[in-house]
Amino acid sequence: MQIQPEFIINVDETPLFYEYLPKRTVEKKDTRDVKTWKTGRDKKLRTLILAITKTGLVLKPSLILPRKTRYELELRNRLGMKVYRTTSANVWMNSPTMILWLQEVLKLYVGDNQILLLLGNFSPHYSKDVRDVIKDTNINLV
Repeated sequence: MQIQPEFIINVDETPLFYEYLPKRTVEKKDTRDVKTWKTGRDKKLRTLILAITKTGLVLKPSLILPRKTRYELELRNRLGMKVYRTTSANVWMNSPTMILWLQEVLKLYVGDNQILLLLGNFSPHYSKDVRDVIKDTNINLV
């Protein structure tokens, strides 16, 4: 059975910082003091999960926040993102979050169709719990 292009899906996570600080400033030559300001959020980040099909369709974006309880931001969010919480301070993808994403975003899109899922070499993508969930679906990992 050949997998249709709309079911060949590439998934990746990227950090999303609250504040991006420039690496350079512009000021007149020989100025003694260069005034800058920041909000203190330059180190705080979230993780954005993006998935795109071979045909160019972008699946519903997802956001990982550092929260102890899970909640939805559907009303405040025009993109309709799925929002997940993680108890890890670094807000990276972990196995429970990966499982939620597989069930709530990917499975809703693919239904019962066989798919090819392209993932990076990141340990939560291939944990035993994640592999067990994938085994129950028609997902082939690459």
